[in-house]
Amino acid sequence: MLLWLFALCSVSKSLSQTKYEYYYEPVDIENNPSQYIEFINGKGYLMSINSNSKVAIYLERTTKKQIIAEVAIVYSGNRFDFFPSKSISITGLDKNYDKVAYRTYSFDEYLSEVERKNRNELLWSSISEAFKNYGAGNSSSIVYDNQGKKIATVDTYDPDKARASKDISEEKLEQIESEQESTKAVVQHSILKPTTLYKGDILYGTVYLEIPKEDKHSNAIHVEIEINDESHNILFRSAN
Repeated sequence: MLLWLFALCSVSKSLSQTKYEYYYEPVDIENNPSQYIEFINGKGYLMSINSNSKVAIYLERTTKKQIIAEVAIVYSGNRFDFFPSKSISITGLDKNYDKVAYRTYSFDEYLSEVERKNRNELLWSSISEAFKNYGAGNSSSIVYDNQGKKIATVDTYDPDKARASKDISEEKLEQIESEQESTKAVVQHSILKPTTLYKGDILYGTVYLEIPKEDKHSNAIHVEIEINDESHNILFRSAN
């Protein structure tokens, strides 16, 4: 049964370069035989079981504005059209249990967001390299007479140094583009996409959620996953 969780971990491994580390612990509700916690590769997954669907989910806050949810589903019911942005709802709960709804990105929305960030990064990197290359190859030297008195300043231009500076900049920008394409490919492969589920299907991937500005610090996260006519209600709490 845990093979599909290992598969999910292998997909999400390349997405775990977390700069803003904030984890959520799954809450094992007492006297609820349909839910339990399973630790895989050091991550706590909340396992939820219903008649025709089994769900495993792990939450991590990767930036101040974003949460990722690693989700795996084992399905044994009738044909069902699954849309992550509609079927998965996540709500933040503060200490007073006031609710703040998080927005689930659709596949197209998140891919557009990645492409926008990539364009901005490349633009500012290009501008930065352009400033570095301004005047590259230029140098000045001072000419003195026999008494050590300055008599002239000689400006020279070395085209080889200028070309070498531009070559270094081009290599840096090509490296950035290559890394961006790699990141985009990982997102395209790993993000949970709309799909039609049939009996016996296993679905796993990553869901990206936007944290609203009004959510300063939720003490708990409530996750509801609707699969056909079944509902999985899962609770996480702040871990750090």
